[in-house]
Amino acid sequence: MPNKNNPHTEDRVTSRGLHRYADDFFQAYTLITSQRNNAVQVRYYLLCHSFELSMKAMLREAGYSVKQLQKFGHDLEKIADELEKNSKTKVYWNPEDKEMIKIANTHYVTKEMEYFTRGEKVLVDPDQFSNFLGFWLRVSHVSIIEIAKAEGRPFPSI
Repeated sequence: MPNKNNPHTEDRVTSRGLHRYADDFFQAYTLITSQRNNAVQVRYYLLCHSFELSMKAMLREAGYSVKQLQKFGHDLEKIADELEKNSKTKVYWNPEDKEMIKIANTHYVTKEMEYFTRGEKVLVDPDQFSNFLGFWLRVSHVSIIEIAKAEGRPFPSI
């Protein structure tokens, strides 16, 4: 998320921009995977960050301020729970989704994917997570448009 002290942050952070960045991180994952399948930590980080941004994009369109989004930090489980609670987003995670989010979050929220830590990590299968995320990005795109439509706002062109 952007600088907390910038007075123009609210105007500059849009659901459209967040979702576009989410898609960019997912495309970067796809490109790296096609060329170098062994960069596990980098690939995993790209997937998790894409997921975080796409979920925050939905919350942003549902009316959350940048400050509210920042309070979630990088906790995928907290953001996913908030999406499920919010009546505007109409998100339901099945038990398999929740388990995958929980496992993905374990190392992502602690920044272990960005900074070296010793020891073995239990990770979500990257192919399974990638398939889930590819589907989620399409669904969240449509949901953002539907939220805007229900609120009588112009459709965000994502």
